[in-house]
Amino acid sequence: KAGFAITKDVDAAGNEEPLYWVGMRYNGNGIFRFKESNIGNAEAPGSKPDQPAILANINLNLSAFYIDEKNDHFYIYIASATDVNAGLYRVKYSDLLANPDPTKFADLNPVLIDGAPIKLEGAAGSQETGITQLAPSEDGEYLYWCYISPESATGSVVGTPAEAYDESNPLHQTGIKRIKLGEEATTVQMLVPGAKGYGIVPVDYENSSAVESIEGSVVEANRLQVIGNAVTVLEDATLNIYNLNGSLVAQVATTGVQSVSLDNLAAGLYVVEAVFADGSKEVVKVIR
Repeated sequence: KAGFAITKDVDAAGNEEPLYWVGMRYNGNGIFRFKESNIGNAEAPGSKPDQPAILANINLNLSAFYIDEKNDHFYIYIASATDVNAGLYRVKYSDLLANPDPTKFADLNPVLIDGAPIKLEGAAGSQETGITQLAPSEDGEYLYWCYISPESATGSVVGTPAEAYDESNPLHQTGIKRIKLGEEATTVQMLVPGAKGYGIVPVDYENSSAVESIEGSVVEANRLQVIGNAVTVLEDATLNIYNLNGSLVAQVATTGVQSVSLDNLAAGLYVVEAVFADGSKEVVKVIR
């Protein structure tokens, strides 16, 4: 199985009922829809759904999908298909419903959201992990996923990635990513660098400072970059490292382009502040 969703439909009498979606990547590839009336039991087999299969004729190998009905968008991570490289794509949801089973994915005018190469885990062709879950925020503003980097240009990757591995690109390092939903020109953000995971469920806990800390940890590719367990400063600066209690645990004066290892720190979440010669500051948060 490779993804699950529920949308709304109506029965013959016009009453609202759920429509279930399930992704399959082996022994019948594609996305399939069904209703409760199609489900069988020990006494009687289920019936064939009326809804046509989705993307069943493009040799699809997917690992996750998400339906954004509000913005008429459909997101899907494709490990491989007939005419596209591995990556996270977006198509118009209404176009997909109008043409659910094209002979080419390109017929849906897909937009590549994130083509970063993903570390190969599991058997290639049907069991690789890829992006295992796409999860929206409670308010439907952002979409989150976990990303695991191949960590080198020679590392094994899922499919043929849309982008070649670039060690200097923060978006090619392991972590939690997100995009803002509803934007035509979408920008991928690295939200929690260094966090290695598979499933993710954004949850707002009442009075939780931890959620606020993670929400503020977007890494931009400016003068302060996180690569693995090291922070790289691109010009002269004073690097201040704080724990979540606000205590300064390390301070390093850097010169030019310099990487500072965090391997000597205890496991946890840290705030790294770079104070540059002109007085400006940049801050990232790092999970060690």
